[in-house]
Amino acid sequence: FIINTGSSSLKFAIYQYENSKKIISGIVEKIKSQKSIIKIVNTDGSTTERFEKGIENHQKAIEKMFKILTNSDLKILKTLSEIKIIGHRVVHGGSSLKNSVILNNSILNKLKQISELAPLHNPSAITAIEAVLKILPHAKQVLCFDTSWHQTIKEHAFLYAIPYSWYKNHNIRKYGFHGLSYSYITKRSSEILNKKIDNLNLIILHLGNGASINAVKNGKSYDTSMGITPLEGLAMGTRSGDIDPSIINLMSTILNKTTKQIEEILNKESGILGISEKSNDMRDIWNKIEEGEYQSKIAVEIMTYRIKKYIGSYIAALDFNVDAIVFTGGIGVTDYGIRALALKGFEKIGIELDLEKNEMAQSKYLESEISTINSKLKILAIPTNEESTILE
Repeated sequence: FIINTGSSSLKFAIYQYENSKKIISGIVEKIKSQKSIIKIVNTDGSTTERFEKGIENHQKAIEKMFKILTNSDLKILKTLSEIKIIGHRVVHGGSSLKNSVILNNSILNKLKQISELAPLHNPSAITAIEAVLKILPHAKQVLCFDTSWHQTIKEHAFLYAIPYSWYKNHNIRKYGFHGLSYSYITKRSSEILNKKIDNLNLIILHLGNGASINAVKNGKSYDTSMGITPLEGLAMGTRSGDIDPSIINLMSTILNKTTKQIEEILNKESGILGISEKSNDMRDIWNKIEEGEYQSKIAVEIMTYRIKKYIGSYIAALDFNVDAIVFTGGIGVTDYGIRALALKGFEKIGIELDLEKNEMAQSKYLESEISTINSKLKILAIPTNEESTILE
């Protein structure tokens, strides 16, 4: 049983223990909103959708999910005792939780201690873990961390140029995120390109409401755009990404808010939403651009300019030896406009996007090669599969 907890969503999937065959999957969306949505996706692709009066938190979402799965009409589970192992995606493992672990009280306490490092995700994951513990106390729970993949990043890339004692005494360093996604995409790219992982150099862009870039050298994480928290790096749906740190104190004084309140604004009211003042949903943003709305247009320009800068810097960091640029995540695989703007100009150094193939690649489910025949490296759009990494 796989659980992937988002800040306002909860994805789940059931697999057969013997052969890892998926039985069913689903998602609880708009948790903490007035109207929540629960979608069940059957193995034949058919979906059942139901609206629920506001599910107030992830504990209630877990309770509702288990209730639906044991519903006699659906015939998915006879009893919850059929569930033997639960795998959780957890965003931040900090410095002490470096690899996947089996849950116990000590692990849970460590997780609570570092929840402030991923304020949008870790608290929700902890709520879900504790809810499962209450309902299924004897089932084994395995925690898989997004930060684990980035353990191969070297000191010169993960250290900040701040007093070294901050790292030594307080573990202040870059951790990186979206690791389960990057791990899957690296393996899948190796298969598509027919190249051994050990010799594979990639630039992977995981673009969703949260977004980051990963430089992969010889099949391992070499550098990434997110930092000690998921706030660093690209301009995202609601997160600012890279800013001058002095802005925090400056705006704290101007707005008469605490630094914690300013950080909350940088996490939840910035990025595409902050600049456009309209939405953090790219579909809404493109509609506003078509209507001639300036702030939405500049929001996309900021986002894609930042992506372009990171791609260029990672090409240099990988010593100009890159096998493929790979787009993944909800925006990465469906939004051809973002891909086109992010790669505009790279044709001058032989990295050529095929505009026709790019425009055709809009499916959440299909893998696409979107580079021209003459491009010096491949450009791919590959849907991610974090579940398969957790299953392993």
